[in-house]
Amino acid sequence: MMRLVLQLALRNIWRQRRRNGLVLFAIVVSIGGVFVMNSLARGMEQDFLTFSIENLRGHIKILAPNQLDEPGLRYSIPAESDWSLFNRPEIEAWTPRLRSPAVIMSERETRGIEVVGIDPSRETHSFIENLVIEGQSISDSTDQHLLIGRDLAEELKTGIGRRLVVLMNGPDDIAIESGFRVRGIFDSTTTRYEEAYVLTGLSSLQTLTGVDGFTEISLHLDDLDQIIKVQPLLATQLPELDVVNWEALDPFTSEMYRFIDFTVYILIVVFLGTLVFGLINALVTAVLVRIKEFGMLRVVGMKSRLVVMQVVIECVIIMFLALVIGLVVGLLFVWWIGDGIDLTAFAAGVEAFGMSARMVPHIVVEDFVILGVASVILGLIASYFPARRVIKTSILQSLRDG
Repeated sequence: MMRLVLQLALRNIWRQRRRNGLVLFAIVVSIGGVFVMNSLARGMEQDFLTFSIENLRGHIKILAPNQLDEPGLRYSIPAESDWSLFNRPEIEAWTPRLRSPAVIMSERETRGIEVVGIDPSRETHSFIENLVIEGQSISDSTDQHLLIGRDLAEELKTGIGRRLVVLMNGPDDIAIESGFRVRGIFDSTTTRYEEAYVLTGLSSLQTLTGVDGFTEISLHLDDLDQIIKVQPLLATQLPELDVVNWEALDPFTSEMYRFIDFTVYILIVVFLGTLVFGLINALVTAVLVRIKEFGMLRVVGMKSRLVVMQVVIECVIIMFLALVIGLVVGLLFVWWIGDGIDLTAFAAGVEAFGMSARMVPHIVVEDFVILGVASVILGLIASYFPARRVIKTSILQSLRDG
């Protein structure tokens, strides 16, 4: 009997192929559109996260006490500390730095910047790793030259090989003034990096300032979800230092990240709700057209539950086909725009929100498993109302109305 019901359902789908085709097309467009919008929203979410993590923060940052309140060289982490606790499988990399607000001066201009002493070999998970450099980069931690951003170089009206003066406060609040020669000029995906940071060797900056240590240590984990495990552990083992995650360091980006994550699920709920109402209307219309047919099936002995099952099977088949085709269409579109949407024309605006000038879609499998399962379940729910209309109508009424 089940085989007969399935055959009838398939035959009726094909017989009413124009109407069912329109329903199928509408669902395919809806699912494909949600797929693309979801991917772009997730790409924006990932962009916020990447921007914050790569902006010399990492997933977790270890700071000397009071460093957040008074950035500079007054408070530092002793260099001779035991860092064997970082040899954990969850920690992919850790990077010590020496950072201080400073003023940089050329022959023509003066700008406020942040001078950062780095060990280039350890900068594997920050924006420094992906810089495009004209000239030469910082060779090692003992390099005494400067690497400055393109925008800053233009503002200072300087270039490679030119000499700049950097003025900063030392650990004892005595001004330190020193001359540096520009070794290279870097281009970054974000102009904020080019304007804000001046890079030099970590060891050379320690020697210049007399600081035998670091102002911060950034840790990059293999998984964002590991923060909740690793941070308390480090805080327990380093009670004299501040252990802070990226969300505390960048609350604006953290809230935007959470907002987009919430918006994605709201988008799916709104889409599915709209889809269910549209599907119910289409199926009720289809059932009313075929009310006499269902009455005849009941006359020849088909039980009401089998009639209901036929309507449900038709609905589920249409929904499943639309789901598969919609996801394939959406995936092809995402693949077509795989390099992202160029937002260079709005670069100043998007960078102010912590985004890059190219919106690259990002696929989260979990979202589309939820979308697929929920679509099929709601298809079953949507089929209940027209099926209920069938069994609530008497056989004589069905034959007369048909």
